[in-house]
Amino acid sequence: MSATIGLVTPSHADTDARVYLDEGYRLYQKRQYKEALPLIQKAAEGGNPMAQTLMGMMYEEGRGVPLNMHEAIKWYRLGAQGGSTTAQTVMGLLYHDGRVVKKDHVEAVKWLMLAANKGHVMAQGMLADSYRKGDGVKRDDVEAAKWYRKAAEQGDPASQYNMGYMYYTGAGVKKSDAEAVRWLSLAEAKGDIRARALLGVMLVQGRGIKRNPKQGMEMIQSAAHSGSPEAQYLLGYAYETGSIVKKDIPEAVRWYQLAAEQGSTDAKKQLQKLYERGEY
Repeated sequence: MSATIGLVTPSHADTDARVYLDEGYRLYQKRQYKEALPLIQKAAEGGNPMAQTLMGMMYEEGRGVPLNMHEAIKWYRLGAQGGSTTAQTVMGLLYHDGRVVKKDHVEAVKWLMLAANKGHVMAQGMLADSYRKGDGVKRDDVEAAKWYRKAAEQGDPASQYNMGYMYYTGAGVKKSDAEAVRWLSLAEAKGDIRARALLGVMLVQGRGIKRNPKQGMEMIQSAAHSGSPEAQYLLGYAYETGSIVKKDIPEAVRWYQLAAEQGSTDAKKQLQKLYERGEY
C-alpha cells in the first residue's frame, strides 16, 4: 500500500501543489498577500519546495502573516530539504550569521554547497568566502577562486571583484595583472566601488594597464567618497606618504579614521604608527 502511494499519489499531489502555487504566486506578485497565503500554504503542505520557500519568505517579511522567524525557518528548512536552491542558500546564510539559529559555519557550508553545486550564484559567492576565510572548511584559496570564478562568470560583481583581487595578489591563482584588470573592469562597470579603488591603484602603478596616476587617483578618491574602506585606507596612505598627492598628515588621519570605523585593520595599524611617531 505504501509503495503504491509512494509511486502514484505524489504525482497527483505535485500537480495540485503546482496549481495552487501558480495562482498563489500570481496574487503574491500583485501584493495581495492575504489572498495568496492559503493557496501557497496548500502547495507548501503538498510538498512543493518552491511554495515552502515562499512561505518562509512571507513569514520572514511579515507578508500576509505576522512576522515570525521561527516559522520562516521551519518552511525554509522544508524547502531546502526538498531541493530549493534559494532555501538552501537562506539556510546557509542564517547559520553563517547565527540569525535565530545558533551560528554554525559547518552547517552553513553544508547548505551552501548544495545550492552552489546547482549553480546558485549567491551560494557560490558565499561558499568562496567560506573557503577564503576558513569558515566551516579548511582555508583554501584555490577552492575559493574556483567558486568565485563560477559566480563571476554568472555576472556577480562581488565575485568579479574577488577574482580581480586574487589575480592581483596571486592568491589561489597564477598572478596576472591583465586578468586582474579584466575582472575588476567588469565589476567596476556594475558599480563595485572596491573594484574602482583597486583599478585606480593599478592605473597609478601602471600594472596591466597604461599608467595614468591622475585618473587612478580620481578613481580612488571617488571610491573613498562612496564609502569604500579599502579606498579610504589607500587615500589615507597617499596623503601620508605624499606619493601621488601633496603630503597632508591631518588628511591622512581623517581617511584612516573613516576606514578604521568600518573595520579596516590596515587603517588601524597606520593610525597606531602615526600615534607612536607623535604625528597623530
